[in-house]
Amino acid sequence: MALRELLVLAAVLLVMTVVRLTRSGDSVGRGYTVLVAGILGVVVVAFGRESDALAVAAVALTVLVVVLPWGLEALARLAFARGYLGWAVRFAGLRAILMLGSGLARQQEILHGLALLEREGVDAALAHFRGLADATEDGGELALINEQIVSMLFYGQRWDEGIAFYEARFPQRYAALRPALAVGLLRAYGESGRMQSAAGLLRALEEGPVGADPQSIGIVSQARLTFLAYAGLVPPVSSALVAEHRRDLLGLTAASGALFEGIAWSRAGHAERARDRLREVESLASAREERIVDASRRVIAELGVAPPVGRVPLEPDLGRYAELVAHRLESFLQAAPKIRRSVGLVATWSFMAILIATYVAFVLVDAGGLGLLRIGALTAEAESVGQSWRVFCGVWAQADPVAVMLNLYALWLSGPVFERVYGAGRMVLCGLGGAVLGLLGAQWAGPLWGESDAIYGGAHLLAVAVVVGAIWTLLPIRSPAFPQRARRALLIPLLFVLVAQILCIVPGVVALTVPAVGVLVAFAVGLGNAWIPATPRLRGAGWAALPLVLAVAGATLAALVVDPRTVYEAGAPRRIELGGRVVTVERPFAAVDARAEVFGLAMPLLPGAVDALAIRTGDQVQLVGAVRMDAAPRGEGTTDAPEGSLLFAVDPTLRREMVESVGEVPAAFAVAFRRAGGDPDALRWVTYRRNGKVVAAVLERRTPPESANADPWVVGLLVSPPEALEVAPGVYARALASQ
Repeated sequence: MALRELLVLAAVLLVMTVVRLTRSGDSVGRGYTVLVAGILGVVVVAFGRESDALAVAAVALTVLVVVLPWGLEALARLAFARGYLGWAVRFAGLRAILMLGSGLARQQEILHGLALLEREGVDAALAHFRGLADATEDGGELALINEQIVSMLFYGQRWDEGIAFYEARFPQRYAALRPALAVGLLRAYGESGRMQSAAGLLRALEEGPVGADPQSIGIVSQARLTFLAYAGLVPPVSSALVAEHRRDLLGLTAASGALFEGIAWSRAGHAERARDRLREVESLASAREERIVDASRRVIAELGVAPPVGRVPLEPDLGRYAELVAHRLESFLQAAPKIRRSVGLVATWSFMAILIATYVAFVLVDAGGLGLLRIGALTAEAESVGQSWRVFCGVWAQADPVAVMLNLYALWLSGPVFERVYGAGRMVLCGLGGAVLGLLGAQWAGPLWGESDAIYGGAHLLAVAVVVGAIWTLLPIRSPAFPQRARRALLIPLLFVLVAQILCIVPGVVALTVPAVGVLVAFAVGLGNAWIPATPRLRGAGWAALPLVLAVAGATLAALVVDPRTVYEAGAPRRIELGGRVVTVERPFAAVDARAEVFGLAMPLLPGAVDALAIRTGDQVQLVGAVRMDAAPRGEGTTDAPEGSLLFAVDPTLRREMVESVGEVPAAFAVAFRRAGGDPDALRWVTYRRNGKVVAAVLERRTPPESANADPWVVGLLVSPPEALEVAPGVYARALASQ
């Protein structure tokens, strides 16, 4: 089961990667796109041939070519951000080796140039990049290398030289598509006194795709602050830097904030105030902020040479634009006190981590339907055996990788929006509250809607509540100061995710039942949580989630220690038709009226009774029956069984694709069958092979004929894969012995 689910997860990751690479339109990565598509083809073949060898190869290739490069990229970014350029080069080099055909070798050379900058200085790095520029004929590579040359010149505070190099090689608004380059160029324009050029660049940055990207709000606001500092507008600059949380939102430290404020004072014509503020930079700077200290010393030196006597007035249109920029910056910072940094998204990351851990535990335990109950799944009969507390632990239940990926993506997209505005407590109250109340509604309405065999999972309901809350938060009526393009960039994918979550209520889309009434309740809870304003007075409302957290924790612990068989077998017996006879079956078996092919099952569902819990995990345990026929003639599916096969009598079409053989009844089942009052000697264990692989087994039990002229009626327990019999042999032995 674990291998098949890993294969499904690999297929999902590969499809997402191919879609992302195709949509990016990056011609450099075409070879890598073809490689990923080829691995996806291996996955498809592994599914079609049911080959374990191909499945293992496909999963291993997915890890090597997709998963590991993603992790190495994250490590390289982290190392680069912390200033460990040598490690960043190593991580990026290993990533380039794994991503064959991606064209990352040139990226490795660029990182090597940055490492040279760290070790030998600006001139060595410039020489390296100029050598790369001379050696390449590819336009895309040349543009990337020239960007690095511009950045090196700005790093060395050679502003005019950097501007000249940029303007000679790039279109006017090229930097508006490169946020980091744009901030450097904006500062260079400010240092050179070209404020009209700086305003044009900032306007292009705000109106372009970077300004519409929610992930870039901070760097766009930093560009606004840079423009205002060089325009000499001290009040908005000082206001933006007055508190630590505001500097954090702008990506600035105390030292860099003091530098910008000193620049603003100097450009406003207040030399003494500028000098006093700039002298504070050295005491505020950390060991890695040497460049900021050097920049402050340079500005102080310039003040000593030519102290300004007054601020140079801005042209009227430029002054009006500066006021508009100041207003936009302040609007962002006023909305931002509620926003946490990503490292503070306690509820979001906790929800995602628990959902991953729950599913991993379910796969590792590999206990079929009992495993579902171990992770807290809610059944319609839980209340009848005193386990109503499952509505609390059921919030984590999910049983297939597609459901896991969808729920994780939903939380990853919506969680930061909701938690940054309302806080961790409110998000916990929204997510857990929506899931718990949704499961309560399903438990009440399920029997009324004929869902007596439903197995409910609450993970989808948790995600729906948070997604709805995030969508409502982003509506203009709730957040009018939020940039329109950024709003659309978030709302559109959130709406698609919500539609996907709603579609999961269709039976068979995901393994566990997603109740329609539960989705409605979760929708209402998410809407209600987002309706309550995020004011400081109401932020403490998140503490109301504490009792809910304790209840969920207690129920989760109970699900781990309580014997799941009590709810596994709970429910009234039912009478069904089994091979021409009407018989009584106990839970967890449910009636199957007609033959059906079910994705993920090696065998078709046959008329009879199936374990309604086991089938949700990909295990098929089914009671079937038929009147014993004479020894089946040998055909395409030859047999060494001495008598006719029950399975082939129930479904003769299977004879064309499988071979049967008789073996010893498993010892554990024989003991359980004797305890259930049956005679193991009356059983016959028949296994079935397809393409040389055992895919199913049937335990046949012959019953005496009703009359001398009648054929004996035979009942059997169909198990696919055969290992599924080990999950609950006592339950299955009693089911077979009672017929």
